Amino acid sequence: MSSASLPAELEDIILDHLHDDRKALAACSLVRRSWLPASRYHYWRKLRLECSSNELDRLDRLFTLFPDVVGHVRDVIFSRTKNELFKTYDLTLIYALLVALTKLPALTSVSLKGLRFYSGHTPFSLSRGPTLHTFRRLCITSCTFADFTDITYLRAIFPMLTALHLDEVWWGSYASASPPSTSPQTHTPFQSLTELTVGDCFSRSRVFDWLLTSSSQLDGLETLRLPMMCVYDSRLPELLAAAGTSLRHLDIGSAYVLQQSPVSSRLLNAAGPTQLAANLNLTHNNALRTLTLGVPAFHDPRFGAPCIVAVLARVASPVLAEVRFVLPADAREAEAVLRRPGWDRAADALSHTAVRRVAFALGQRDAKAARAVQGILESTVAPRFRLLGSKSIEMVVQIAY
Repeated sequence: MSSASLPAELEDIILDHLHDDRKALAACSLVRRSWLPASRYHYWRKLRLECSSNELDRLDRLFTLFPDVVGHVRDVIFSRTKNELFKTYDLTLIYALLVALTKLPALTSVSLKGLRFYSGHTPFSLSRGPTLHTFRRLCITSCTFADFTDITYLRAIFPMLTALHLDEVWWGSYASASPPSTSPQTHTPFQSLTELTVGDCFSRSRVFDWLLTSSSQLDGLETLRLPMMCVYDSRLPELLAAAGTSLRHLDIGSAYVLQQSPVSSRLLNAAGPTQLAANLNLTHNNALRTLTLGVPAFHDPRFGAPCIVAVLARVASPVLAEVRFVLPADAREAEAVLRRPGWDRAADALSHTAVRRVAFALGQRDAKAARAVQGILESTVAPRFRLLGSKSIEMVVQIAY
């Protein structure tokens, strides 16, 4: 008796929906032969490895026993060894693991998450090693380094990077005040970054200085994400000027708002409207097309709307097409934000732009809560943006999580 089958389109939708459920994907791969390619694609697309020498042996076995699946791996995430919260790692071990990963032909993204590194003489040994040209994206999150130069040499290993993500990255208080004379930027030609994320780092000014010393890294920057802004972002105007007309998409604060990060409480109001206006100079970014703003749950009404207005008023791009507001994930906080006065001033701040689309992104997973927030949005805030002069504004409500 032949087994019932679904249309191929529905099978693809089901397997795509299970893309991050490895247990379900393993089961699906055994259901029928036609499900195997898609299940294998999603199962092996993201590979999570512990930062240990044992993983070198594990990778060797993977290459030997499963040569037909290594071509599916696109993203590798290195994290700390289980139950070893305070263990420190040698950067040379990471380098050995990265060299082993060059055997993965489709791999383009590497992430380091939750690791504490010590370096010793590591920067100099890394500078003498070969560079890895196949990787395009490097993401460093919740990591601690002994010295900022460790980060610069790690970056130099990947000269063809187009996307760099730094968030919750720290280095020792004894870090040198200036880049060393053997800095890799002096002898390694870098591919220009097209995507850059700079979150909560110690210190962000040091990161901006490093990026600016090699202006070629920013020549083609199209997407800039700033999960937070603060009063210390005095080098941000120079970063924006270096990006210039190549910058198409600017995101301020959406990541921390959706994650309900404690940092979101000081996302914009730590700087205040006046300081925001000084640090966020968009004069040179006259090709900006989309602007995304995270709207945290301000409890001081002096800061909420004025800070948003301060950002919108700095837009100088005549081709800005869309503004996207990302609301807090907590339904009660989102409702409080929407009921707060000041949205009319935000709408007025957009009257001098060419905006044709205003989107509000909701972070609620609960459908009932999302509908309640959407109802308040439609009745209180949306009408203010639909009346921007004689322009026809498209209002969109999205679910973003």
